[in-house]
Amino acid sequence: MPVTRPIDLHRRLPGYAPTSLVRLEGAIEGIAAPIVVKLETSRYGLPSFKVLGASWAVGCRIAGWLGPHAPDDRSYDAIRPALDAHGTRPTLVAATDGNHGRAVAWSARQLGCAAEVFVPAGTAQSRRQAIVAEGAALTVVEGDYDETVAAAAARATGDRLLVQDTALEGGETGVEDVVAGYATVFDELAEQLSGGSTGPCILVVPVGVGSLALAAARFIRERRAGDHLVTVEPTEAASLQRSLVEGRLVAIPGPHVSCMVGLRCGSISAGAWPELRAATDLAMAIEDADADEAMRWLAQRGVVVGECGAATLAAARRAVPEGLLQPLLANGDATLVLIATEAPTDPERWRAVVGRDP
Repeated sequence: MPVTRPIDLHRRLPGYAPTSLVRLEGAIEGIAAPIVVKLETSRYGLPSFKVLGASWAVGCRIAGWLGPHAPDDRSYDAIRPALDAHGTRPTLVAATDGNHGRAVAWSARQLGCAAEVFVPAGTAQSRRQAIVAEGAALTVVEGDYDETVAAAAARATGDRLLVQDTALEGGETGVEDVVAGYATVFDELAEQLSGGSTGPCILVVPVGVGSLALAAARFIRERRAGDHLVTVEPTEAASLQRSLVEGRLVAIPGPHVSCMVGLRCGSISAGAWPELRAATDLAMAIEDADADEAMRWLAQRGVVVGECGAATLAAARRAVPEGLLQPLLANGDATLVLIATEAPTDPERWRAVVGRDP
């Protein structure tokens, strides 16, 4: 059967398995609702959900590049021979704080394509090495994430195709395809929840440039009417929260030095803003200390996640004493669903915070 949906592609890539949905007991005092966490800590051997968006977007971008020679089937098994017949292959270009660029490089390698990945100067050495290990050429930009995105966009001309998870003005980036790819997280979640409570869910989702949160918003709108969306950002890079307060898209100048590396983006995607403005029920901002404490609490119970992965639990634990979550949990059948987006990608820092190896 031809691949026409992201989850069809993901199921046909070698090593596919749905990520786990784990019940957390005693995670938050003051609420009776069940709390579950979707652990996006391993996808095809990569430590985050990012490969879901990257793999689908890479296939779509290459199909567009092939033009009339592109197969209708979006599976990699169909795209590889089409590239062979074409005789040349494009290079995939991406900017990243770590996980997205590594996922683009992984996806490019599956198709025999080269990848060029741009990272900010502050990117941890372990994250740089992981990108290079996927076969990508690495460029370090002396600037913050937004400047890195601009550098990658400038490089993407001709047969160098930009695969980015944030929308840029005046050019095709693949961001819509990245968002579409993330739908697999929520397709799996719907199946995993189907045997449990039929009540509403409160989805707590971290926000960097906003692509995963946008996928969550669309999932709620199209399939889970009655659910609620709670977003999480670092305090110093809380672009969505600030934008919601001011009623307009606001960029927060860097540098941003939060430990939540994948979330320290000074601006959310312009394409995500209108839908997130309409869909977000509660926008939270947290400190690094909140994420570290949540990371330690989870580690003590055998749940190993990175700083961004722990951010959703940290935000929920902050929101309850402030009375912010309770209105969303008013329905007695509600379930709190935390999306933990990554495993530890900086083992040295994780070791320093938790006190043992991840």
